[in-house]
Amino acid sequence: MALLDWIWLVRLILEILKGIADMSADERKAIAQLRLDADDPETT
Repeated sequence: MALLDWIWLVRLILEILKGIADMSADERKAIAQLRLDADDPETT
């Protein structure tokens, strides 16, 4: 039973870390797009 609890806990942590990684990747895309827009003189 303890082993199953550990497996569940590890899977939960991995899912959370994966969610954070996906979120930060989306944020990096958004920041990169903002920088591109700021560098483009036609959009300002």
